[in-house]
Amino acid sequence: MQASTGGSAGGAGGKVGCVTFTEASSSSSGSAESHARCYWVRGEKLAWEEAESACKADKGHLASIPSRAANELVVSLLEGVPSGPTFWIGATDGKSETDTTGVGSYCWVSGETLGFDNWGAHQPDGHCAACSAVMSFSCHCDHRAVIDSSDGSWSDSWQGTELPFLCESVH
Repeated sequence: MQASTGGSAGGAGGKVGCVTFTEASSSSSGSAESHARCYWVRGEKLAWEEAESACKADKGHLASIPSRAANELVVSLLEGVPSGPTFWIGATDGKSETDTTGVGSYCWVSGETLGFDNWGAHQPDGHCAACSAVMSFSCHCDHRAVIDSSDGSWSDSWQGTELPFLCESVH
């Protein structure tokens, strides 16, 4: 896997980074194919679903991070972006914000499995805020992932939180 940064893109930070990776082809020949996974930072703050829609409008989706090398590249792109320190990425357990049953199985919004993860200590935890018999109307739980720009660790967060975000496309 090779990583590179450079170029420019919209949003705060203005950096684009690409990681080249090789995977086995699904063809009968079993040959390998190379792909470039390119990331860009969007500095405006949006809730998770709106961030995913903004990435789709840019012909991508919220970032999948399949390896330690990709995680390191992403952290380098986020370095110095003033709207941080946490950014939405595309990992979700698919549960609604009012689901209080705890953490589900995380996957990438792209449909890829979570083959690599960089969860921080005690994460994901599915934390629920304001969940009581009296305040159940305002209950919301953490079921979407963010990355910390200082150390590259991931944690879960409430999908309604407005944060800057990281998009990607695969070519």
